[in-house]
Amino acid sequence: MSDLRSRKKHRTRIALAVAALRLFEERGFDETTIDDIAAAADVAPRTFHRYFGSKEDVFLVDPERKLEIIRTELGNRPTSEALLAGIRRTLRAIATDYAADEVFVRLQYRVGLREPKLVAHGYVYQVRWEDAIAEAVAADLGVDATADVRARVTAHVTVSAARSAVSAWLAQPAETDAATVMDATFDLVEPALAVLLAGPPPPAPSPPRG
Repeated sequence: MSDLRSRKKHRTRIALAVAALRLFEERGFDETTIDDIAAAADVAPRTFHRYFGSKEDVFLVDPERKLEIIRTELGNRPTSEALLAGIRRTLRAIATDYAADEVFVRLQYRVGLREPKLVAHGYVYQVRWEDAIAEAVAADLGVDATADVRARVTAHVTVSAARSAVSAWLAQPAETDAATVMDATFDLVEPALAVLLAGPPPPAPSPPRG
């Protein structure tokens, strides 16, 4: 898909999601139908189904988009760039992507406070972000991501920091720069991650007796 087509598709998805979230905020999630969303967005219901599989999906808009950012930024990291510098740059790219859709993200945040089940829906995809980060960390360390806990812990901490940074950004005035907040948040966890990654690998498990 061309960049132009991709951007156009994303804008359409955002427009549908914003219409849906405004209705969720006004009426509640359960009280809003797909027909209501389509009418608010001035499209046919079939157009909604072309972009989303369910009402829950509008809360996420495009979960693959953030995953692609992680894979692209970490996968194309220059060999001269330190791992944590690459992770920081990746988080800044994610923050910039959030800021590009700020109207949607702020609605998403407010609706999430009222509809926690929608937030839980999003956590499923954040596990995939952690998987992608853990794979990149393991590749850098030259270890197995499933056997060396340093990769998985780094991924957990990174995604938690990103989630906290986005929440902090949304709690501040609209003119606040999302990437700056992300940087400041990563500053808090980077020293601990540096110690973790510089340490020895975990000991191999003892063979079973018997």
